[in-house]
Amino acid sequence: MISENSFINILIVDDEEDICELVSEILSDEGYSTRVASGYGSAVTSFEQKAPQLVILDVWLGDSDKDGIRLLQYIKAQNPYLPVIMMSGHGTIDVAVSAIQLGAYDFIEKPFESSRLCVSVSKALQSATLQKENENLKIKAKVTDYVLGVSQNVQDINASIERIASLNGRCLIFGNKFSEKEDVARKIHNSSFRAQGQFSSINCAKCEPRYLELELLGSEVLTEDKTLVNRGLFDKTSSGTLFLDNIETMPYDVQEILLNACIANSFVRIGGKSASPMPLSSRIICGTSVDLKDMVNNGQFIKELYYHINVNKINILPLCKRPDDIPVLIKYYLNQMSKMYSIPEIRIDSDIMDILQSYKWERDIVELKSVTDQIFLRVMAHSDKSMTVHKSDLPENIIKAIPISMQSKLEIPCDCNVFDLKIKEAKECFEREYYRAQLRKYAGNIQRMSDLIGIDRSALYRRLKHLKIK
Repeated sequence: MISENSFINILIVDDEEDICELVSEILSDEGYSTRVASGYGSAVTSFEQKAPQLVILDVWLGDSDKDGIRLLQYIKAQNPYLPVIMMSGHGTIDVAVSAIQLGAYDFIEKPFESSRLCVSVSKALQSATLQKENENLKIKAKVTDYVLGVSQNVQDINASIERIASLNGRCLIFGNKFSEKEDVARKIHNSSFRAQGQFSSINCAKCEPRYLELELLGSEVLTEDKTLVNRGLFDKTSSGTLFLDNIETMPYDVQEILLNACIANSFVRIGGKSASPMPLSSRIICGTSVDLKDMVNNGQFIKELYYHINVNKINILPLCKRPDDIPVLIKYYLNQMSKMYSIPEIRIDSDIMDILQSYKWERDIVELKSVTDQIFLRVMAHSDKSMTVHKSDLPENIIKAIPISMQSKLEIPCDCNVFDLKIKEAKECFEREYYRAQLRKYAGNIQRMSDLIGIDRSALYRRLKHLKIK
């Protein structure tokens, strides 16, 4: 019967064969999969062939004094989260302390009880899981205090964030509906003296108009014996920041409520019987994807409110207008995922990056993150071969959008310089890459390929066989 422990591989390293067999038997009885190594060299080889989930390691191996400590250092350099349990038949306090300081989870003296070993293994695996989950959460939650990129637009945005954060004025962020307006608002909050306060955001376009007023103001309901209070966003962010996205969709009557609150720096909860209004002390940041001036001219947006929220303005250009930022963003997101899964950094050559920079990114940063996720998963699928992004790792919509001028550059590469070949060999080099590209284009459909490139099907088969193309 297969247990969940059978998916956990444990590497046992000891120069005593009988100890390896004993530990292996104990752990196998608990359902774990085990491998053994007798020395530093064989352990490194085994580790590189397949990374284990846990290592049980003797301090003294046959090669040299304390060679296990050297191996511990190697393992921790490769993966700091991998749990290592050290063993010794003649251990001392100094050796144990040294091992723990270098990252070992536990230190067991020989001879040991099998129950002691099993408990240590179980706790080490649990600790490693929690540590990894915690690190993943940190990576996911991590927000840089600046916008990533090298374009002039990003430099202007970062300068504005730094300037606005030190002030207390309101701000209007303009960008298309897929841009990172909320992210910019959060960076302003995190860089300001309000960082310890609450950051809240609401998408006015997705909130029912009749509930938007309630969401902002909150409410008070008087019962027979007490007043039930529902705190609104004005209240919750009293020492923090409130981000109102798609402000252009806010109903006119709610615009009036927001304007009055901005003018008086106070508000009253719906149904509130308080003697005095509540102070509005939160910073208001608004986001929009339309020109509010046009809405003001058309009578769809209150002019006074426009001037109250447009004290500071940040303009986020779409990705297609700042292509220099695309390599920075893609490398950053790929690197974040590599850290999350403890794998080497993924490489992207210049030809692939040229394709990604030429893409239109109609859904802006949302689409870029999605494409990066897809690329990461495809590279992981062939990670045993290479941690480099190939054209085949790109999503179909990216490949279809490749400009003709770039297709030729990508479809003719050979393992050698064609100008160093004889004419016949150079032709075959080109022909081989041409057929490979057509096979990918028509998803391996030989009949369709032969019809469209103008070669008889049987002749095409013979040519593919000659060129050793499968």
